[in-house]
Amino acid sequence: MQFEKDPVLKKYSFYIIITAIGVFISFFIIKDFYTISTILLNGVSRFLKVITPLTTGLILAYILSRPLKQIEKFYSMISFSRKIKWGKKDRSFPNPLNRTLSIITLYLIIILIFILIGIFVIPQLSNNIRQLSGILSDTSHSMDENIEKGLTWLEKASIPIDTQDAKKMLTQLSDWSSSFGSSLLLALKVFSVRVLNIFLAIVITFYILQSKERIAYKIRDIALLYFKPGTVKHVEGFLEDVDHVLGRFIIGVITDAFIIGTTATIILTFLDHNFAVLGGMIVGCTNVVPYFGPIIGGGIAATLGLLQGTSKAVATLLFILALQQIDGNILQPRIVGKKVGLDPLFVILAVIVFGRYWGFKGMVIAVPTMAVIKVIIIKIINHRKTTINTRTGHI
Repeated sequence: MQFEKDPVLKKYSFYIIITAIGVFISFFIIKDFYTISTILLNGVSRFLKVITPLTTGLILAYILSRPLKQIEKFYSMISFSRKIKWGKKDRSFPNPLNRTLSIITLYLIIILIFILIGIFVIPQLSNNIRQLSGILSDTSHSMDENIEKGLTWLEKASIPIDTQDAKKMLTQLSDWSSSFGSSLLLALKVFSVRVLNIFLAIVITFYILQSKERIAYKIRDIALLYFKPGTVKHVEGFLEDVDHVLGRFIIGVITDAFIIGTTATIILTFLDHNFAVLGGMIVGCTNVVPYFGPIIGGGIAATLGLLQGTSKAVATLLFILALQQIDGNILQPRIVGKKVGLDPLFVILAVIVFGRYWGFKGMVIAVPTMAVIKVIIIKIINHRKTTINTRTGHI
């Protein structure tokens, strides 16, 4: 006996089976949600650790691509070499010898910078941290004695006060101040280890820089297999706009921070500041954060100067503020430029929000992230305007 197939029944049966399977899987996911989410998060975390050299190499390659381009132009003028053709007619590549020499030259410059930092900066920075640790430790012991005397006097005077809580807070303050120097030294060691890990990604960076045009064309060819040419073209235009906004901004901010940090160190040395290198480094690093960074860096440098006296702190603050004014009105417009084009109010809000959720790292990435969001919004608005104009034109 044969049964006639009912298409409608078959369709609804398929939906019922799929729904049942979905409910069954959802039940176990909800039941063991914590375990499953923990396993997934651990897996993602391990995967990200595995590809860290690759992601680091990609980031370094993007940052170094602009200085590499300048060095490559220099070698091209010397050797009078031309770009070579490869594959399709619209694809050209730089001379391999010039590219290799340019990368090697760039690497040598970076190595020289690290050597100079290791010779002149790191020893002074370590001395500043040890000196600061000693001062904090002595201050802590002095505070211990004075507070103990004060608590004893209060007890003798029969003044009601919870001495146990006060002593507990005193012990915590003493422990923190005693461990401050060792914590900073440990942070330096961790930073050194991370620097070594970055060097492991240099090989990947080298090959990415060596073949970045080929990699880009290969990615484009793969994208054309799955997407329409118009879609690929829109994505390429979006990435070009992002690169136009972020490229000069990132290099400019790094260069500006280096100039300000170096200048601040020289100024603090001229002022006979005991923590000139540490203060200058802090001023330079915090300078990458718009608006709030200069205030934070200048405040920390002035606080360190306060350990030598009020006059030293005031002089430090005045000179750093003058330096920040020169930077904001002269250096930044020429080095960084106004490529981001964000309203100051949005910059301040972005720094506050990102800093609230991700700390100092969030404050650093706030402006680049908002710049990318701005590019996306502009693209959406322009696309919408084009669509409306096209419809209006047809009408």
